[in-house]
Amino acid sequence: MRASGAGLGGLQEAVTGDGVAQARRSYITTTVGQRIHQRPFRERVLRAYRQQCAPCTLRHEELLEAAHIIPDGESVVTSGLALCKLRHAAFDGRFLAIRPDYVIELRRDILGEGDGPMLFMVARVCIRHA
Repeated sequence: MRASGAGLGGLQEAVTGDGVAQARRSYITTTVGQRIHQRPFRERVLRAYRQQCAPCTLRHEELLEAAHIIPDGESVVTSGLALCKLRHAAFDGRFLAIRPDYVIELRRDILGEGDGPMLFMVARVCIRHA
């Protein structure tokens, strides 16, 4: 058996001879800061978009987030967008963008990747603000 330390939060992994990983996890307590306005902003934005992702219409509220169109912009519904976690991460990572005429565009390089088509379905889709 080989042992290797992952070094992330005390996670250590032992790999058996047949390649099956056995993980031993340690836990730490952390404090996370959250902007005071974030919860009411999320509730208002999701209500405006009828509890669904604007581009893909996913309706599982636990997978939905309120994105700020302008980072740390005003916390009003008109500066927010209801997105599923995948599209919110893609938006923040600049994989997709929203033009002023509400057309969604994707970076060209993402379309050539194996998972790129997951985001392709939102390209050139008009978002109607509720």
